[in-house]
Amino acid sequence: MDKSTGSSRSLFPEWSRKISVKCCFTLKPFVCKILTDSWVWVFRGTGGGCQFLPDCINTGCRSIKSPKSSSLLRDVYVAISGRADRGRQPNGKRRIQVLAFSINRESFLLGLSRVQSIVERKNTVPILSNVLLDGTGEKLKLLATDMEVGISGYLEAAIRSEGAITISARKLFEIIKELPAEAKINFRVNEESVSEITCGNSSFELKGLPAQDFPTLPSYDESTFLTLNASELKEMIKRTIYAASTDETRYNLTGVLFEMLEKDGNNIVRMVATDGHRLALIEKTATGTIRPGESVVIPRKSLIEVRRLLDDGEESIELDFQKQHGVFRKDTIVLTTRLIDMSFPNYQQVIPTEKTGTAVIEREILMSAIKRVSLLSSERSRAVGFSFSDQGLTVHTNNPDLGTATETVPITYDGDDIEATFNARYMLDTLASMNRDEIQIELKDNLSPCRVLQKEDSSYVAVIMPMRV
Repeated sequence: MDKSTGSSRSLFPEWSRKISVKCCFTLKPFVCKILTDSWVWVFRGTGGGCQFLPDCINTGCRSIKSPKSSSLLRDVYVAISGRADRGRQPNGKRRIQVLAFSINRESFLLGLSRVQSIVERKNTVPILSNVLLDGTGEKLKLLATDMEVGISGYLEAAIRSEGAITISARKLFEIIKELPAEAKINFRVNEESVSEITCGNSSFELKGLPAQDFPTLPSYDESTFLTLNASELKEMIKRTIYAASTDETRYNLTGVLFEMLEKDGNNIVRMVATDGHRLALIEKTATGTIRPGESVVIPRKSLIEVRRLLDDGEESIELDFQKQHGVFRKDTIVLTTRLIDMSFPNYQQVIPTEKTGTAVIEREILMSAIKRVSLLSSERSRAVGFSFSDQGLTVHTNNPDLGTATETVPITYDGDDIEATFNARYMLDTLASMNRDEIQIELKDNLSPCRVLQKEDSSYVAVIMPMRV
């Protein structure tokens, strides 16, 4: 291999062009109405500005003068004033339901830890940085959302006065974290929306915002839930999410395809991810009601949150998908996500069906060799050469600025001699997602995509496009 300056070729040439969506003059909001006197609408696009009715725009609106010179807006929040007077007293002040409860520090800390990665950190809409605390009966409900992912759950608490408040999720978590272990925490909200937190000799006053302004999570139908083994879903996420794109300008590839199929009389769920240069596919048997032929694209961030949810060790998880959102439920915790409303590429057409060489290799040995050799590869391309023959696999790189590296790995090989170049990081990510000792690499030639499989495991396949150097 010569200069390592090549770039990874695309599995989907027709998807290689970066997507740029312009705002229109008539836009449809896809988030919920906020109660009382305001709405929050969220739009996407690059656009050359948007028109709204006079005197409606209150705050947060941004427009783009030149789409060609501006990057894709991730989220634009527009707050539009309304005239509702719900929740206000005759003097114009908002009525506050005074919340008061006592709770164990460990239980409260665990509940707050679950929402930290979801709450809005950019402070675009201040209330989205808060967590909703809602005390009813003997339960304290926690709810957080960034308008794309939302989570709610219930904690055991001694509710002295029913009510609700929203409060900074990060600051509340930091306060509770520093309180003594196994301590009893007393929490009370006054009529000025200030939360009074006491524990032993410590006391805090933390300003909040009215619960009436907090968005609600989408509703769902329990009768249509699909049940999956929690550990299997966690494995499916691990083996696919690494291949999803992180490039927001290719928004349709930033999620993982979730398909429901009927195969050999069994209910099957399949997950597929690709960034255009590599692909990962896995399928498992499911129990419960499925809708064969239906598929959705779940955002990468949402699946990271689902994976955290699965770390708690429950045996199963329930899930369901509607037109615009998905729901994951485990015990009393419900996680909702907005789905990606864009088409996913036809992945079936890029999974190779022909091969002229097959190599069986010890996974850990190959990973170690790639890590060592890639130390001298180009930082930009990470190109590493792979020479397959019945004499073994030679992993090598030639960097004019640094030098060369070569290592031979023992393999069992059947087929023609093939030399191909791959991105070292792509190959390492694929191997790290597997859990078997032996893996199998199938190739056709130096320019066609290769298949990487676990030996004696037909449920998983990875595809990597070689580099042209």
